[in-house]
Amino acid sequence: MWGVGMVNGSSPYRMGDWVIDPRQGSASRRDERVHLEPKAIELLNYLASRPGEVVSRAELLEAVWPGVIVSDEVITNAIAKLRRALGDEPKSPRIIETIPKRGYRILVPVTEALNQNIMGKSSPPGLIAIVAVAAVLAVVGALLVTWYGGAGSDSAPTGHKSLPLPERPSIAVLPFVNLSDDKGQEYFVDGMTEDLITDLSRVSGLFVIARNSSFAYKGREVDLITVGRELGVHFIIEGSVRKLGDKLRINVQLLDAVSGGHLWAERFDSELNEVFSVQDRMAARVITALSVKMTSIEESYSNFQETYNPAAYQAFLKGWAAYQRDTPEDFASAIAHLEAAVKIDPAYGRALATLAAIYWDTYQKRWYRRLDISPISLSWQRANEYLEKSMVAPSPLAHKIRSSMLITNRRFDEAITEARRAIAIDPNDPLGYVALAEALIFIGSPEEAEGLVTRAMRLDPQNPVPYLSVLGKAQLVKGSLGEAISSLEEATRNSTENRLAWMALISAYGATSQTDKAEAALGVLDDLQRRDKLVSFTIANAREHWPFKMDGDRELFLDGLRKAGVSEW
Repeated sequence: MWGVGMVNGSSPYRMGDWVIDPRQGSASRRDERVHLEPKAIELLNYLASRPGEVVSRAELLEAVWPGVIVSDEVITNAIAKLRRALGDEPKSPRIIETIPKRGYRILVPVTEALNQNIMGKSSPPGLIAIVAVAAVLAVVGALLVTWYGGAGSDSAPTGHKSLPLPERPSIAVLPFVNLSDDKGQEYFVDGMTEDLITDLSRVSGLFVIARNSSFAYKGREVDLITVGRELGVHFIIEGSVRKLGDKLRINVQLLDAVSGGHLWAERFDSELNEVFSVQDRMAARVITALSVKMTSIEESYSNFQETYNPAAYQAFLKGWAAYQRDTPEDFASAIAHLEAAVKIDPAYGRALATLAAIYWDTYQKRWYRRLDISPISLSWQRANEYLEKSMVAPSPLAHKIRSSMLITNRRFDEAITEARRAIAIDPNDPLGYVALAEALIFIGSPEEAEGLVTRAMRLDPQNPVPYLSVLGKAQLVKGSLGEAISSLEEATRNSTENRLAWMALISAYGATSQTDKAEAALGVLDDLQRRDKLVSFTIANAREHWPFKMDGDRELFLDGLRKAGVSEW
């Protein structure tokens, strides 16, 4: 076993059956490799330098977070992440043991990692020499790149796309960790994360990554610098929630995704009925830390509370979680929870808007029979009823749904106004820009629409699918048929039930005389129609679902469908 101090923070070492490489921020064994965050690595290095010894929390704070005012919950979070990464169980630890009221200790031997390759297997002596020579050559190569024109190269690790940082302070909120004993509280923890994203997203001085891209990292051990590059943000928020009955403990930390540095951390203890106040304080701390000023309108929205009833809030979060899963079965579950929320608080605008969204999605996707709603007009009627009720306290979602419904009624100017209202409330919500893009396509402004969709995709870089069909429609109307086909093919490949995307793709194939592909796509669309007991797809269907205002755009679209062999009636 190594002596004290042999773990120096840079050289690889073996800890039990794991090989820890601090420079790469990784732990490896056999065919398994996981990434560890910088602070987690520092903590592990310090514990591993004294295997078998109990190291106090105070000593760990001083060693790993020197000169930074943080709560000792940052240690709890880091230990939890290490255990998840290394497959260690807190109740029956094999690697890291918690000594109540004293600290932590490493239970396994810690030895030098000579003769170990990256996956922890023994390497022959000759291979070590080869690796050493390769390392020297790699250093020389790196210097040559730097000396001869490497300044403009992408510094992201191989395999990771690096996005440029916006001019505004940019931030991503990663999914909070559920530290509750009850795994059924996941919906509540996810809801806390999403509400913080929403609160920050409404500040125009910030660039905030959308929920779906942030949640792409849920349950994954990630390297913060890599995440920062993939999302194109300077700062990252991590947190955890422990809910026990009506007691809450929330830990939040703000990290620099460029340097890997730790900016601040704070613990919030509260009763469940104080959760809304805690959310406000969390958002305020982040905004203050990043030196961002809010406009008077943004301050008024920050002081607006959607509901003051914790029971209504919990029912809403259950409904929202089901709505996000986006299946007919989950829609049915979501409706039950959301109706419970508005029964408790009839003025709960966001819950009402989500009910409107579910019924509107049901109408658009033709899921009404699978939700036992008939006739289809009942979906529209319920969507409209809930939407009108939600306008007592309108949310961005309410304005987006109203914009979409207005488009179907060919009231395009009003649809544009509603989409702009959604953006005004939440300037970082990508779906607000998509709603505006949809309306602009219908009045014959595809170039502006394309720019808005591109902006939406930058806010949600890990989740391109919802935007591709709108992008493809804008490109089709603009006359960029090759680009339109590329976008729409990817949209239909990843969302096979998107009828509007199939419709636009069939038109694009027809306009480029790709009749075989057009017929195949038309077959898929007709299969969707038959499955939901709808009439075959015709030009009449197209006029109903894609009602262009500009005659030239309409004829471009309909002519492509005719060339693809779609009938008039």
